[in-house]
Amino acid sequence: MAQGAAPVGALLQAMAPVAVQSMWSMRSLDPTTSVSINAEPDETSRRKAMSFNINTCHIWDEEGEFTKAVLAGEQIETPLWAVERLAKLGRKESEWGTVSGE
Repeated sequence: MAQGAAPVGALLQAMAPVAVQSMWSMRSLDPTTSVSINAEPDETSRRKAMSFNINTCHIWDEEGEFTKAVLAGEQIETPLWAVERLAKLGRKESEWGTVSGE
């Protein structure tokens, strides 16, 4: 293996789960798609919609607080970093996840 290839390989291995896990967030926030985890009618449907994330890291632990809240169809809070960024831009928290921001 060429010098430097090992760190690149490690980086790619670390990036793959992040890419998969972030797809759920992007899908659940994108109003232009027909996919909405919270709109699923029951826990079984929500579990199926997010099956690729369950047990992939500590936040998606099947027995964890976040996963249980999502499966129960509870509203998920806007992440703190997004609240702070919106405030810095003079925007309202209710604008999180909207396309036009209106």
